[in-house]
Amino acid sequence: MTAFSPTRILVIGPFPPPHNGAAKNTAIWAENFALIGYEVIRINTSVGSGSAHARSIPYHFDRLKISIRNGWLLFNALNRESVVYIIPDGGLGLIYNVFFAAIFRLRRVRRIWMHHRNFHNIRTGSFMLRGFCSLVGSAGRHIFLTEEMQRAFEAKIGPAPKSEIISNAATCDVEVQAIKSDDRLGMLTVGFLSSLVADKGFDIVARGFELIARDVPDVRFVVGGEPLDSQSIAWAQALQSSVGKRVQMLGHLSGQSKSDFFRSVDIFVFPTTYKLEAQPNVILEALAAGASVVATDHACIPETLIGTHHRLIALEDRAEMAKCLASAVGELIADLPTPSARKTIAWQNIETFERMQRTSIADYHSFLRRRICDLEEHQ
Repeated sequence: MTAFSPTRILVIGPFPPPHNGAAKNTAIWAENFALIGYEVIRINTSVGSGSAHARSIPYHFDRLKISIRNGWLLFNALNRESVVYIIPDGGLGLIYNVFFAAIFRLRRVRRIWMHHRNFHNIRTGSFMLRGFCSLVGSAGRHIFLTEEMQRAFEAKIGPAPKSEIISNAATCDVEVQAIKSDDRLGMLTVGFLSSLVADKGFDIVARGFELIARDVPDVRFVVGGEPLDSQSIAWAQALQSSVGKRVQMLGHLSGQSKSDFFRSVDIFVFPTTYKLEAQPNVILEALAAGASVVATDHACIPETLIGTHHRLIALEDRAEMAKCLASAVGELIADLPTPSARKTIAWQNIETFERMQRTSIADYHSFLRRRICDLEEHQ
């Protein structure tokens, strides 16, 4: 087999489509590896049928076929000088990662970076994640999103002496939006943007917005995203029926329309209950535009919101979560009585995000240019 350059990096993870946060982040990492000068081979684990929120038999069948194909690609592309960058899967998808890890061992790979992008398997102490890390062995290194994620890993999975902490703020393609003179002058706006499904808390949002509209007359609502099932369509229709013209259903948003959405929002809500959640890009986008945030006390979200104007709600009964969402939004509204107060808090949120992003980008660039190919600790 032909000897490859030690700067060949195999990036294993989901790539667009679909254009979700996880896939976009993987694509950005691969693009930046290539910009530095590494030879990049993309191993795409995305499945065209179904979704992470509604996995069907065809989904799993396609996932198996894709994993077999990817295993063959890995076997032929890997050698001792290769560098692997892999996104460990969530839930039962780790079975396929264990299959890949066996190939890493067979090909005697010495540099394997595991970028942990979900908290579920860490928090639960998944035996499959432990098995995957065991197979990777001393070649393994870890990238965590926050310090708390690293602490949880070491408590539930095992030691991680070779590790980095790099927030999604470094790579989520978010630009800080300057507050214009006419921003935050109109009716106070509460917004939600995501796939409109139960996993992302859309039912909680719909009921919460109804409660807020009943108690707070001078507020409007904007919702971005597409419903993915009949139940979500019913929730959207119920919200529109209850709140009327005070809610705008904007559909899919990207590019300038998404930037306009975040710039219009005073309070962004994200009551996700998705078990594979980590550090949602939409929360970072909201902070970059100055929005205050109400979100679930879940995954990396609490650490991400430190220093910002926010409230957290507990994971519990969904009807109770809707009430807590409405109450939390009401508390934030009380802090935003005037356009001046709205702008002041918006700038505070932006400045907190900028500090987090600067630190994350510095760590990320150091990692890209030096540490990813460091072999010293693995010999």
